[in-house]
Amino acid sequence: MRWISYDSTYPLSDPVLDRFCLQILAKIHCNIKWLNLESSSMKRILLATNYPILYGLGLYNIDVETALSLFTVTSNFLGGLFKCVREITLEDEHPFEHEFFLRIAQSFPFIKVLSIRNSEPQNNKLCKESKNDNENFSIIKYPDLTNITFYYAHDDYIEEFLIHTKICLPDNAVHLNIHLEQLKRVTYNFTRDATRINCVKLRYLCLNGRRLPEYAKDYFPNV
Repeated sequence: MRWISYDSTYPLSDPVLDRFCLQILAKIHCNIKWLNLESSSMKRILLATNYPILYGLGLYNIDVETALSLFTVTSNFLGGLFKCVREITLEDEHPFEHEFFLRIAQSFPFIKVLSIRNSEPQNNKLCKESKNDNENFSIIKYPDLTNITFYYAHDDYIEEFLIHTKICLPDNAVHLNIHLEQLKRVTYNFTRDATRINCVKLRYLCLNGRRLPEYAKDYFPNV
């Protein structure tokens, strides 16, 4: 849980967090549809109770190691705590690596809408564009994903989702929200083979008011 002032995010104080987890959640957890959480309280709130109709999560200032540990616990031992979640916003000033997106897919198996806000490049960028380079690399599947937003994301995260040897997108289903210049860079001006397969799978492109150039339309035949 968090409170916001002038676009800054601050954790709740310990007394407030104690009261929220021990008293308030017990009364309202069955009615909660969305939670905005930051790193210091994320684990405690998510494990405090179950959330039978939780539809969306906003995760801010994420401690990636804590998140990975939490998602492993919930995926393996808590019987699908996040099976109802369909929308997630991920925002941080520290990099999201490939393993993080793998855990997101495992912990939120029916996610439909994903928004990524992170301007930091990946530290362990894996540009696996050939089969030989991809032997020890897990391809992540998001079978129900229908909407991705990258307006405030570093190019590395766009590559993460568009390179088919990193992430497998569902066929002819995804609505992609992205700046045209970002898309040009990541696809090498719509010539890159590594991003072509996932771009063919896209259904809609929202380019923040811009139009896709005529010469690029063959790269997105289903848009």
